[in-house]
Amino acid sequence: MKYPGHVWLVDLTVLPTSAGFWVPWLPFARSQGWPFCWWLATAIDHYSRKVQGFALFPKNPTSAEIRSFLARAIKNTGQCQKHMITDKGRQFWCQA
Repeated sequence: MKYPGHVWLVDLTVLPTSAGFWVPWLPFARSQGWPFCWWLATAIDHYSRKVQGFALFPKNPTSAEIRSFLARAIKNTGQCQKHMITDKGRQFWCQA
């Protein structure tokens, strides 16, 4: 982290709604999606701690949706990060 835009932190977080939150065991298991929760994606500049972009998704976002979110964040800020630190979700893995 040497200057603004050098490193971005990208994270996905599940936000419960007033309809309740899921529990991982049966018979109470519910899907991690609307109306039980939202998925929040954020991109934060590591140097300045400025939010570069955010997006809400009704279900677990796909890799294409995350790439679209990052493209919008880059376009809106006018800068592209040199490095990116992620939460290593399946959206960030490339399969050949």
